[in-house]
Amino acid sequence: LLWELVYGYVKKSTEPNKVGLHGIVENKLNVVRKMLKFGFDVNYVDDKGMTPLMHASKLGNEEACKLILQQKPDVEKKSKKGFNSIMLAAYYGKLPISQELVRAGAKLNELSGGKRPRYALDLSTEKDTKENAEVAKYLAEQGAIAADYDAIAKVLRRSFTDFSLMSICQRARNGNNQFCKSLNKAGVQDLDQLMDDALQEVQDLQNGKSHKSVQVLFEN
Repeated sequence: LLWELVYGYVKKSTEPNKVGLHGIVENKLNVVRKMLKFGFDVNYVDDKGMTPLMHASKLGNEEACKLILQQKPDVEKKSKKGFNSIMLAAYYGKLPISQELVRAGAKLNELSGGKRPRYALDLSTEKDTKENAEVAKYLAEQGAIAADYDAIAKVLRRSFTDFSLMSICQRARNGNNQFCKSLNKAGVQDLDQLMDDALQEVQDLQNGKSHKSVQVLFEN
């Protein structure tokens, strides 16, 4: 009965947006679903210029993010500080959220606002965590560009084997020479030699020979 009274009040007021946003922050999907029925605007902006999708992206609330994306929000909208949802997901190392946003059409090559504009790929390496490195690798695989490729390459080289970086090397070589040079500078093996070695070792593996590097490839 209490909830019925609360929802009755909300339905007649302008509160669905605030209650819905609270549900996003607290990851209470039942509340969010009810507020959507009462007119919760998924593009609602709070006093910090943050939308529900931005909050879900920052906090890593995956199911809340999926629920919002079903409502077709503006995924490119930026906060007062000039960050959109994919930038926040990248900065806070939220890989599942980043993947959801990319699938929803988020643009990876938009610059942030602020005194030091950066791309989502740059932001993904601002924090030195395994989660952030995973996001950086994913965004690089998706063809994201960066303002500082040397910094990205160092993080990737430190966090992953050369074999697991092959897809990034291939993409960089095909269309981003600057990134390719940064990867080589960071110590990633030359792509052609790396691929030749990989093919040879896979062939040897099929012939009954064992290679530690191939085992690493499959482990990654």
